[in-house]
Amino acid sequence: MKDDAPLLHDDIFTEGVEPRPEKPSNIAKRIVVAKGDVAKGFAEADFVIERTYTSKPVHQGYIEPQGVVANYAEDGQAMVWCSSQGQFLIRDLCANMLGLETSSLKVIPAEIGGGFGGKTTVYLEPLALMVVAQK
Repeated sequence: MKDDAPLLHDDIFTEGVEPRPEKPSNIAKRIVVAKGDVAKGFAEADFVIERTYTSKPVHQGYIEPQGVVANYAEDGQAMVWCSSQGQFLIRDLCANMLGLETSSLKVIPAEIGGGFGGKTTVYLEPLALMVVAQK
């Protein structure tokens, strides 16, 4: 995000900035969420306490582990059964990563106890497809 950082994609212009930037950036989008008058709130507050807080990066704690089963049929159709909240994203990402047509891949999500938004991307699925493709 630093101004002098190497540019990763020369076709990304930061969205959410007016006027539209004239040069590409590593920042894809800027979103500002605001409610009320912050300056007025501080001025009217009985106490203002300022602190700096930091935390380590975290990942969701799923109720069940990542799991996947994959199969290729003789006609070239592939199926993946996985613990996921986003079977269409899993299908698209796997197809893209492995050079498959999305129409040749069907992803069936298993019922999950709770993914909390973290089970929407691929982890084991492309690897499982690669393993069964080697048979």
